[in-house]
Amino acid sequence: MSKTIQLSISDPSTLAAMDQINKRLDSIEEKLPKPLSKLITRKQVSEMLSVSVVTIIDWDKKKILNPLRIGNRVRYQLSEIEEVLKSSRYES
Repeated sequence: MSKTIQLSISDPSTLAAMDQINKRLDSIEEKLPKPLSKLITRKQVSEMLSVSVVTIIDWDKKKILNPLRIGNRVRYQLSEIEEVLKSSRYES
């Protein structure tokens, strides 16, 4: 979540303090984990790739796809599916 706030400040000490705050915020943001790309279901992957859900499960076992397990649910990162598609195009 990102918010932009604009202030008009003329006091030099306040400007210096705001600059320090901005630098601290930037360093904190760099340390935060990167957000996961959109997560999709097995059914969505199968529809996207025009294959059956059984094929998707088989590809999981063969390590072609890398599913994320969240409790008893299985999800895939959309960006990872796109990478698999790109790499398979060049291998063919």
